[in-house]
Amino acid sequence: MTKTSLKLAAALLVSAALTDRSYRPSPTGFSLAPAARALEDAFAALPVREHTLHCTHCVSPADEAALARPAHEVEPEVVSRFVRKAGTTWGEVDDLRRLTPRVLTLSADNALGVSRELVWQKLRWARWQEWPPQQVEAVGRF
Repeated sequence: MTKTSLKLAAALLVSAALTDRSYRPSPTGFSLAPAARALEDAFAALPVREHTLHCTHCVSPADEAALARPAHEVEPEVVSRFVRKAGTTWGEVDDLRRLTPRVLTLSADNALGVSRELVWQKLRWARWQEWPPQQVEAVGRF
């Protein structure tokens, strides 16, 4: 096999891997659970805020109350809605930061009603790489 054909074969494999982004559990039992626990531990000390900055026309009192729960208890529909509105009509950086473990685990399970692209746009907006080191490491490892 020539050097050119090897490069072409490698490019095709990479292209196929990038196209197929579906999750398939491995037969050896690979699990995201350890990384999810590390995420939860890294963000556990962040307080739940009873009231978040929001547009009263766009976010109902029921939405706000649903968000004011421990992150792991916030329903996927509420998390999805919050991610779409974070930084515009609902919530600030600290609100997104508190919910990051829930956002990422729901996204990994395909249970979040927004694209992973939007999740990462919001995390970049929140400057996640400037958060405390243990949180940055937990997000990076997840």
